[in-house]
Amino acid sequence: FVFDSLGYPAIWMKEMKFPLDIIWIDDNQIVDINKNVPVEKGLSLKLYKPGKPANFVLEVPAGYCEKNNINVSDKISGIDKI
Repeated sequence: FVFDSLGYPAIWMKEMKFPLDIIWIDDNQIVDINKNVPVEKGLSLKLYKPGKPANFVLEVPAGYCEKNNINVSDKISGIDKI
């Protein structure tokens, strides 16, 4: 997801069918990761926000960050092509 400005956007797991790792990005650096976010059911869904301002979020299958050694403070490339 791409956000218009740097901030603390909130997302939830509405209608998700599988758990996720949520990677929060500020330009070309990972600023936070919510790992193994579970599938939720019901009317009251938990909101997930980054601990630091972000302008992008990347959702990947749960366990992806651990399997691929992706960590907070890692630099990323290719984001300018979005």
